Amino acid sequence: MKATLTSLLILTMLIGSGIYFHHVTENTCGFLHDNLKAATDHVAASNWDEANKTFLLMQKTWEKRKKYLALFTHHNLLDNVQIALARVAAASESRDASALSVECASLKKELDDLHHADRLEAENIF
Repeated sequence: MKATLTSLLILTMLIGSGIYFHHVTENTCGFLHDNLKAATDHVAASNWDEANKTFLLMQKTWEKRKKYLALFTHHNLLDNVQIALARVAAASESRDASALSVECASLKKELDDLHHADRLEAENIF
């Protein structure tokens, strides 16, 4: 009886932590996607200063949240997002719209990969 209760408690904790970490990943990716869209809108309007502020906010938020993501996410995925964020910021600072477009597409793909890697799907299990 005691072993069964302990097993159920551990299983409940695992499921609960999985749900929490999925929520953190989903919120982080959603926040970054939304701000990426806002920044590209600023660039389209030739408002580079606002775009740079938005990219800086994205980097600061990423630095805070990646500590939690590192607990349960493969570090290569986190590194790829980190690199893509740095490249986006550099392209924005140089005010090169064509390079920024390419780097934003790369960041979007890395965020999609991070979001999908966290999902409970057969593809991620097997």
